[in-house]
Amino acid sequence: QVMVTNVTSLLKTVKAVEDEATRGTRALEATIEYIKQELTVFQSSEVPEKTSSPEESIRMTKGITMATAKAVAAGNSCRQEDVIATANLSRKAVADMLTACKQASYHPDVSEEVRERALRFGTECTLGYLELLEHVLLV
Repeated sequence: QVMVTNVTSLLKTVKAVEDEATRGTRALEATIEYIKQELTVFQSSEVPEKTSSPEESIRMTKGITMATAKAVAAGNSCRQEDVIATANLSRKAVADMLTACKQASYHPDVSEEVRERALRFGTECTLGYLELLEHVLLV
């Protein structure tokens, strides 16, 4: 009876350690899926309800820069806390960037050519960032 109790306790401890070790991975996987969904919405032909200035889109690059630095650091450290923080920051930074990019591209002063380029670059930036997150996931 004591041996069964000890084995059960050991299994529970292993499970708890395993769960702790995979929290960052699960958070990053969820973030990657969320960003892919945001990208699908971004690429839809739906016109945003409001527009913003192109300058607002440029301001959003700061969040992407910070999130990229955090993702690289998390990939180097491999610490679960860093990976979780990266997942949270990435989700917000990319979603904000896509929203600002789409709203700015539909600003009345923006030509069709510039709109198409802005939307293409927003997509390319997001795809590049997804590649970075997937690399962090593999580390």
